[in-house]
Amino acid sequence: MAEVTTRRVPVDPRTAPKMTDAQRRGDASLNIPIYPKQVGECKVCGVALMSKHRWAATSPEGRKGFSAHAGRGLCRAHHHRDLRYGDPLGEAPPPTRSAPRPCVKCKAPTATARARAADPVLRAETRTRDSRGMCRVCYRKWRRQQGDKFVPTEFHKREDVLEDWVWIRDHGDGDLKRAADRMGLTLRALELHLSRARARGDLRGSTETFAHDMRRSAA
Repeated sequence: MAEVTTRRVPVDPRTAPKMTDAQRRGDASLNIPIYPKQVGECKVCGVALMSKHRWAATSPEGRKGFSAHAGRGLCRAHHHRDLRYGDPLGEAPPPTRSAPRPCVKCKAPTATARARAADPVLRAETRTRDSRGMCRVCYRKWRRQQGDKFVPTEFHKREDVLEDWVWIRDHGDGDLKRAADRMGLTLRALELHLSRARARGDLRGSTETFAHDMRRSAA
């Protein structure tokens, strides 16, 4: 590796709070290391590597033909694959094929649009799954039948549901049915939110009220 030299560049003291007192006096200059332009080649693809410091200070025109050195003698792309898949030449695993679910209306097997696009066999055997457990054909037909009575499905963020539940629970009302009505959820939806939170180890998913916890602690 080529020897690293330094150059003096003017630095604004207001934007360099970590300067020493000696550097703040005089012309307020710092010795900035100049790294060599090329530090090697990627062990996989052979592209010329540039140090990360030099890469950050180089214009897009000066980066042409180079890649930032990410570590282990690899460019960024192959280093990312090595970290994610355990191999610099690793590829993303193919998507797992989920079992088709029947449409709640016509009972035809359905699958998500993404799964059908990745699997020609699945695309030939299933219909595209849409909202409310229906295939796309049945869902569009149902939408037309609803007309002005159609109400879009409401989405509730997980964090909002858990925070609302904690507030209701800690104020002494641990009844799930009443809490679900107050939050505009079905009882089943609230139970799923809380069970998933408990499975993640999130204490906000507990169904025990604050008063019950205090009595148990005193006992």
